[in-house]
Amino acid sequence: MLGRISLIVTVLGAIPYIVSIFRTDVRPERTTWGIWTVVLVLAVISYRAAGAGDSIWFLVGDLFITGVIFVISLFRGVGGWSKVDIASITVALM
Repeated sequence: MLGRISLIVTVLGAIPYIVSIFRTDVRPERTTWGIWTVVLVLAVISYRAAGAGDSIWFLVGDLFITGVIFVISLFRGVGGWSKVDIASITVALM
C-alpha cells in the first residue's frame, strides 16, 4: 500500500518540473537524465530479481518520471557530445 502511495507522490511531485520545461523556465541536461534513466532501469531490474515487495513501486514511479523527463530533454533539453558529456557517460559506464 505505501509503495503505491509513494508512486503517486513521486509522479505528482514531478509535474511542476515538467511544466517548467514546457514553459522554458528549465532546460534539462540530456546526458544527466539519460544516465539516471539507465541507473534506475538497472535498479528496478535488480530490485525485482531480489524479490522486492510493494516498495518497488517507488522505484517504478521514479523510473517512469525520469524516463519521461529524459525523452522530453531530447527535444527541449541541452547538452550533447561536449567533453563533459562524454566524460560523464564514460564514468557512468565504468
